[in-house]
Amino acid sequence: MRQSQQKMAFDFCVKRGYTPTFKELQRITDVFVEVCLRPRDKDLDIRIDKLDNWLDNQIQKKMDKIEIDGILID
Repeated sequence: MRQSQQKMAFDFCVKRGYTPTFKELQRITDVFVEVCLRPRDKDLDIRIDKLDNWLDNQIQKKMDKIEIDGILID
């Protein structure tokens, strides 16, 4: 199950515009596995929200560092 969840987690991030590092992917996959294995409760909802916020922040950081013709635009 973990391998398919890892692919799903990776595809989820890439489709949102962020390519995670290996370590980040492992942590994201942990949340995806938990979603499949445990009943949804408040703790899991909080982890999902934190993951979503973290991913939004990573995407925003990437967008803030757009480079055009060798000039970094902030």
